Amino acid sequence: MITKMGFGDLIYFPIGSIPRKLEFFVVNSLETDTMTLNLPNGKIPILPETVKEIFGIPMGETMLERQRGERSEEDYDDEDDIQNFEAGESSHQQQKEDEDDNAELELKVTKICEQEQTAEDKDAGNENEGGNKSENKDDDEAKGTKEVTNQKNETGESSQQHLKDDEDEQDKSEKNKDAGNDNEDGNKSENKDANEGKETKEVINQKSETGESSHQHLKYDEDEQDKSEKNKDAGNDNEDGNKSENKDANEGKETKEVTNQKSETVMTDEDLEDSISKSKKQDEKEESDSLRLKEIKESDKKNQEEAENITDSKSPEKQPKTFKRQHSDDEETPKKDEDKKMKKRKINNLQSPYVKTRVNVENQLTEDEKLLGRSIFSMKEDEAETVFSDEDGNMMMRMSIQSLAPSLEVETPVIDVFASILNNEERFSNRTFKRHYFHTGMMMPGVIEIKNAKPKDKEKVISKQYDVFQEVLGIQMKQDLQQMQMEDVDLVFFPIISSEHYYLIVLNIQKGNAVIIDNSESDATYDGKYKDNYDLVKGVFLSHLKTYENSKEEMLSEKLNKFKPKLLKMNWRTREERIDCGVYMMAHMELYEGETVAAKWKTGLLEEKDKGHREQIDNLRSKYAAKIILHQENEDEIKKKMTEYAYEFAAEYTDEETMEKDVNEAINKKKAELKKAGTSGS
Repeated sequence: MITKMGFGDLIYFPIGSIPRKLEFFVVNSLETDTMTLNLPNGKIPILPETVKEIFGIPMGETMLERQRGERSEEDYDDEDDIQNFEAGESSHQQQKEDEDDNAELELKVTKICEQEQTAEDKDAGNENEGGNKSENKDDDEAKGTKEVTNQKNETGESSQQHLKDDEDEQDKSEKNKDAGNDNEDGNKSENKDANEGKETKEVINQKSETGESSHQHLKYDEDEQDKSEKNKDAGNDNEDGNKSENKDANEGKETKEVTNQKSETVMTDEDLEDSISKSKKQDEKEESDSLRLKEIKESDKKNQEEAENITDSKSPEKQPKTFKRQHSDDEETPKKDEDKKMKKRKINNLQSPYVKTRVNVENQLTEDEKLLGRSIFSMKEDEAETVFSDEDGNMMMRMSIQSLAPSLEVETPVIDVFASILNNEERFSNRTFKRHYFHTGMMMPGVIEIKNAKPKDKEKVISKQYDVFQEVLGIQMKQDLQQMQMEDVDLVFFPIISSEHYYLIVLNIQKGNAVIIDNSESDATYDGKYKDNYDLVKGVFLSHLKTYENSKEEMLSEKLNKFKPKLLKMNWRTREERIDCGVYMMAHMELYEGETVAAKWKTGLLEEKDKGHREQIDNLRSKYAAKIILHQENEDEIKKKMTEYAYEFAAEYTDEETMEKDVNEAINKKKAELKKAGTSGS
């Protein structure tokens, strides 16, 4: 139904959820008058054509029906939609007819089963009545019956031996048949003279033997049941023995009950034939019913498959890009042998040595970090695929983690996810001070607006941004008043992105000071580069502490308003490189512990002129990528999937040199695409 209305592509849209911070950012950046998103890198117009291209939904007015049948072919825009409409109507009508036929057939089958069950219950009642009559035989026969009872042990042993030897059993059955034929008159008369009484005893003995044999046969498999059929033929003329012999496997329980009775039910030849006929007819009906029920199920399954085919009837060209890729993967079943072997063997997840500890900037890459980094930076797989998702709703797509590749500018989702990971690690830290990291969006769009605001309007920008800050922070901290009061926090980190450049503003709540940490060594002044953004952060955060009555708010407010923040001048600051500011900021976030003198802050980061500087920064990119993807906060299924991707990627190459070459080519291609799109370095 959704597909036929033109909204089928929404079903396969690859993004299942949107972070709250992104929602606020989009809302605050949207100009409803012009339908334009104002972003740091430029403006994005939102047009009907854009919505159709991304979501695959139709443009213009479309009549929506409340019920099937209220929409005609004229309401559909193109030939494909008309075909889908006609196919859907035809399938619906056929499915309705099949459902009616199936319901009628099932009702008939149910009635047949009920009638057969009633017939079986009636037959069982007749047999029980016959058994009761046999117990009321006259006194003349009682004496003979007693003698037969005394001989049961002997006949029972004979019957057991008879079951072990198939040939002997057949011979005995033939003899029993002859004996029964010779003494037919003795079986029909109950008051024969003394000479005929002896023959009557022999016939009853044969009857007992046959009855015991039937009881034993019920415990064996189908081969033993064939033997039982032979015994039935042998006892056709023995009226009492035939009672238990002619019950099939479905009447086994009733046969066992009749055999165990003290006296057997007498059955005529005509009754025997009727019983066999009924049994055969019942078997035929049950088989027929079973076949029809099977046809019903197959018909239902076929109808369901047809309905699914109609839903998927849109051509691959009109489906979202990610959905087309999934179809392509399904069709490319003959993959390489390495891929098949990879799926069969058990793969251990890749590991990062920095899942619970800070990254050591001086160490070389581990094999797992190297393997994962190359598979990510090869720019393969779907860019919209989710590669990070935690319980707090933070998520990141593959296109963002790919921005950690060497010579590319790090995207803000990487910074925000990294901040969430560091906050998680702070909860388990045994250090005497506590740090808290805010997301880049906490000061957006205020950072953009305050640069162009007049001095008299800057307070309005700060007040407006405070409202955004409060709402987003409340969501992140789940309205926990104790967390939002921040009495136990020492340092708060605000990552700033301004003029396509990253740097940090850090406030020390307990000591009442602030520092700015920027890897870029420039000739810009404090007032020209940092003042507006610092005033925005200071104004918003002091308002927050005052609202939640933090005990240090007055002291911090007094000192921050009296003194300028200190700009740390580290010896690893760079002049030439403009693209690695995001990587440096991630290192500063993780390594800074409140130092106010740059010379006392030991990080292990090399100076720009050091020959190992370039390799160190590129290695940091892979280390941070591995820490984020393989962190305990990320979903296990995602970590497993990313591990499989890495091994499959490695299996495509026989030597490391070729792999490295292909990765570098993929990065350069991505860099060219970004440059063409207008994205510049930091």
